[in-house]
Amino acid sequence: MSLGAAIARLSIEPIAQAGERFAQVVRSVRENIDDPTLQGEIIGLIEEMAIERFPSLSK
Repeated sequence: MSLGAAIARLSIEPIAQAGERFAQVVRSVRENIDDPTLQGEIIGLIEEMAIERFPSLSK
């Protein structure tokens, strides 16, 4: 699955799998994106998605 598709899928992930799935996508970003600035922006977006969708999850 492409990184973009994995990020989009986070918006429909069931809460039972959400924590692990968010962590997997963040790891994938760190492994596949070489630009540290872009990495930070994408990870920030993923964190915002997690907080908005699942406010009870911890970082």
